[in-house]
Amino acid sequence: MRDPIHDLENLGPEGNAVPALPPSEIRRRGDRLRRRHQALTAVGAAVAVAAVATTGAAVGGAFQRAEGPGPAQTPTGQSSEPTPSPTGPAPAGDDDDIPDDFPLDVDHLDLTGDGGEFEGPAPDVREFTVNPCGQHVWTVPARDRLAFFSSGPEFNDYRELRTFADADEAVAQMESIRSMLDACPSEELEGEPHEGGGTLTWARYDADTGYDTTTFGSFREMALGGDLVQVTRVGRAVLFTLRYAEYDEISLERTVPDTTELTGRIAPSMCLFTEAGCGGDAEPATTISDGNLMTAADLAPMPEAEAWEQREPLAVPTLACQPAWLTSLEPEAMVSREFRITEPGSGTETHRVNEAVLEFGDAAAARSAYATVRGWIADCSDLVQPILVLGEPAIIRGDDVTEPDVPADGVAMREVWLPAPEVCEECDAAWFDHQAVALIGNRLVLVSHGEVAGPLSPGADDVDDTEGEQAWRDRVHTTLGAAVARATP
Repeated sequence: MRDPIHDLENLGPEGNAVPALPPSEIRRRGDRLRRRHQALTAVGAAVAVAAVATTGAAVGGAFQRAEGPGPAQTPTGQSSEPTPSPTGPAPAGDDDDIPDDFPLDVDHLDLTGDGGEFEGPAPDVREFTVNPCGQHVWTVPARDRLAFFSSGPEFNDYRELRTFADADEAVAQMESIRSMLDACPSEELEGEPHEGGGTLTWARYDADTGYDTTTFGSFREMALGGDLVQVTRVGRAVLFTLRYAEYDEISLERTVPDTTELTGRIAPSMCLFTEAGCGGDAEPATTISDGNLMTAADLAPMPEAEAWEQREPLAVPTLACQPAWLTSLEPEAMVSREFRITEPGSGTETHRVNEAVLEFGDAAAARSAYATVRGWIADCSDLVQPILVLGEPAIIRGDDVTEPDVPADGVAMREVWLPAPEVCEECDAAWFDHQAVALIGNRLVLVSHGEVAGPLSPGADDVDDTEGEQAWRDRVHTTLGAAVARATP
């Protein structure tokens, strides 16, 4: 995978930080926002009791308000009992991890003049949440929190920033939310639709923020009122934005771009919670290293085969479906690694994993490179094509491009079948190879996982052996998941 055209060791050690305002500017903006809203906060407190009667807990969607660390209040018409948070809101100001002037309320609507409510940003703002199928979205204990809430007639805007002990815990929180949504595509609420009952659908939407993001919403047929939620991780911090309005299925989806734009205004300031920092007043960013690559221990063991062995990268491409060297993508830095299993005695390769992690100057450059590599994978099918891995034309056939469920901003994988002349000249042996690319902020992860088999897929003893084939696909998913986890900042 080492690119012989370009010596990567000549790349400088410095990389670009997550684009953001300098901390000094963040503080100045926070001071201005806080001064502007001091008077409005007093008005909001005066109408708080009346406002609760028409906002938060009383709405017809799944938007829920938790009074402090206690249980979330069930909205009218929802049959589930109030669900206590398993972790509760983090203690206000714990470790002073989040600056009080973090610009969480950027671009907010001030509707206090219409009887709305206004709170924060502050660490003690009451928690609002959604509970898909009765499950509280926050499952990992937070280190600190900052929240903001604004409401008006038939409208709620809630934002919360939570920090965690490290990036791994923040990733676990994101995965918990995704698993929750996978298990709850819809739920039945007691009562008629006009009473807040009926089928409550939890829909997921595609939204590209340039970060690790999940976007979803809830709505009921034949009824107005829905929630739109976008959850975004940057480093060890997670941003949760929640909007309630008289949405139906169509208007809810049309609101996704606006919510994504809001996240784009807030998320860059979350660079405070990354190892790279914000640049400017912060320490210089660090680039990728060999620590962002898998080890042999990360790979699933192969049944009835030798153990995985790491070897020095050779002058071969990472992906079989790669018509150009990776330096053509113009990364700022790149690291790569290879793993092999060979047959005892003959030394013939029977299993291989190639991996490369590329870092770009910004998320936009990474997205452009991701689109290019995804195109390589999609176009590598059912044709006679010269490819770098063999150095001569080869027949390549492939399955459809899929998008595996891994915590990345974008992912594409395709199963392809390649000739295996090194195994035998006249037999059914072939390389069953999964080619994958994942986008993580300003980084790309390229992975190839190949196993020799034929004519059946690896692990299958006969055409009906679905268990053996599934075990093979699980091994591939383990490889991809480990590569993404290692490459995530």
